[in-house]
Amino acid sequence: MGYSRNLDLITIDDFKEILVNRYLIPSMRVLLSDIDRRFDLLVQHNIINVEDLYQQTKTKKKVAHLVEVTGIDIDYMIVLRRLVSSYIAKPRKLNEYPDIDIVLCKKLEEMNIKTSKILYEYLESEDREQILSTLAIDSKQLKCLEALMEVTRLRYVSPLFATVLVRSGYDSIEKIAAGDSKLLHEAILTTNKEQHIYKGNVGDSDAQFLIDDAVVFMKYR
Repeated sequence: MGYSRNLDLITIDDFKEILVNRYLIPSMRVLLSDIDRRFDLLVQHNIINVEDLYQQTKTKKKVAHLVEVTGIDIDYMIVLRRLVSSYIAKPRKLNEYPDIDIVLCKKLEEMNIKTSKILYEYLESEDREQILSTLAIDSKQLKCLEALMEVTRLRYVSPLFATVLVRSGYDSIEKIAAGDSKLLHEAILTTNKEQHIYKGNVGDSDAQFLIDDAVVFMKYR
């Protein structure tokens, strides 16, 4: 399984359904305006899935071209581009995870493993016993690494927020997808209040966003 979700599997119709039926952050809700007509225009111009949409909106020049050929207004397309880009899981620096200690970070760096993406791919591809031996860690530490790299693949999940999720018991995308937004929200707040992992708070809507994103990730992994 790759670090990011497979955008080829998400058809434009599927994507439209996700936007209509899943939680959208306020800045993205403009995408619901006249969505049927605008998405039909994308399909008419051979954009069949979200990977096509990502490839055709990767640069400002490509966005401008798509605006020209479809007639979809530029403001709408810029927001759509921002949303699509968020579906590409961001590589995170390993030294930003509190539960990856300095010694282990240095060992990983010596192996040219410096980001969450590279570490995730390493953990997925190598034999478990070999990993334990190479990194000189125990099974508990390995499980923690695996969990952190797993939940980091969700949208907008930073190293600190991944740490809160894992310490709260939500240590896999599957568990988050099956979660209740109220219980998840309470668990995040309680863990962060007790352990002071990051500044600020999350709201009920943030927890629902996380669950919805995990559901979509599970479906298109």
